[in-house]
Amino acid sequence: MELTKENFIEEISAAQVEARTVHVVTTTTIGGQELSMEGQAVISEDAKTDAATLSMDLAALGGSSMDLRMVDQVLYVNMGQATQDEFYRIDLGGDSDVDEFSDMLEQVNPSAQLKMIGESMTDFSVEGDGGEIDGVPTTRYVLMIDPVAMYEAQGLDPETMVDLPDAVEYVVHVGADLLPRRMEAEIPGTGSSAVEWSRWGEEIAIEVPDDDQVTDEPPAGLTES
Repeated sequence: MELTKENFIEEISAAQVEARTVHVVTTTTIGGQELSMEGQAVISEDAKTDAATLSMDLAALGGSSMDLRMVDQVLYVNMGQATQDEFYRIDLGGDSDVDEFSDMLEQVNPSAQLKMIGESMTDFSVEGDGGEIDGVPTTRYVLMIDPVAMYEAQGLDPETMVDLPDAVEYVVHVGADLLPRRMEAEIPGTGSSAVEWSRWGEEIAIEVPDDDQVTDEPPAGLTES
């Protein structure tokens, strides 16, 4: 299958649905501070049946650890001391104002990430051999992204962002099975990010916390609207 600008997102998204599961590690560097996130995702054609986990160590940013789980359109958030080491339960089908948590979980789901990239892609090129990643030979693709369009695709106001570049280069490594293995981007003056996708198709279990680990009391600073 030859990937082009016109079919890149569609073909890769279809391969992800077929693979069904993935393990994800994301590393973001901003202002000299590095933030790492690790998670797993179950991907389906209907986003409402997706499931995901995400864990973060926020010590470098002056915080603690965070554990997010999403199953059957219910989000469980453990923010350490802020939630008394319990999981705050949020119904994503309701009117809860939890965009920040939903955005975090989208970083685990490659389909969601690549959809936003597709909506803001201005140029596309095939750069040849991308090396072996996750035990799979890859091809290197370079995607030029309009950052204003990407922020708009995320539901953000680009006017609130300072000194956005005219374009951002995303480098995506894709296997012959059409599954992405790595994506890297560097935003001038802001920072960089790298995403590693691995263990596609392996069986995973994303479990709902036990009832005695769940609370309906929101952490300080978070209220449901």
